[in-house]
Amino acid sequence: MSVAMTLGKKESIYKVSEKGARLIHLESPVLNSNEMDRIASFAEPENGGFEQGTISTRYSLADGPDGIKDAIEAICDKAVEDVRDGVEVLILSDKSADQAELDGTTYIPPMIAVGAVHHRLIDEGLRMDTGIVIETG
Repeated sequence: MSVAMTLGKKESIYKVSEKGARLIHLESPVLNSNEMDRIASFAEPENGGFEQGTISTRYSLADGPDGIKDAIEAICDKAVEDVRDGVEVLILSDKSADQAELDGTTYIPPMIAVGAVHHRLIDEGLRMDTGIVIETG
C-alpha cells in the first residue's frame, strides 16, 4: 500500500499539459522538519516557484471556549483568500513565535483545522488549486 501524495495545483485529467505535471511528490503525508524545509525550498524560482502561504491555527485564550468557532472561520476565510491569490501549498501551523504567544494562546486541533479548510475550499471550488500541510509540534 502506498501513502504517497502530491502538493500543488492539480490540473484537469481531461487536459494533459506540462503544467499539470508540476507537483511536489511526497512519499508519505507524515513529514519531519527536514522535509518541511525541503517543501519550503520549492518556493524558490529555481526549484519550481511553488507559491506558499502559512496560516496560524492559534487563537487567544481570552476568547474563551467559543473562540474556537471564530478562529476556525477566520482560518477558512484566510485560506480561501490565499488560494485565490495563487497559493499552491497551504501550511496550517500551530507553532508560536515566542513564549508570550505560547502563554496567551492555544491551538485548534490539527485534524479539525485541516478538515474545516478542506471542506471550505471544496465549497468554494478551490480545493484542487492547493495542497494542505499541517505543521505541528
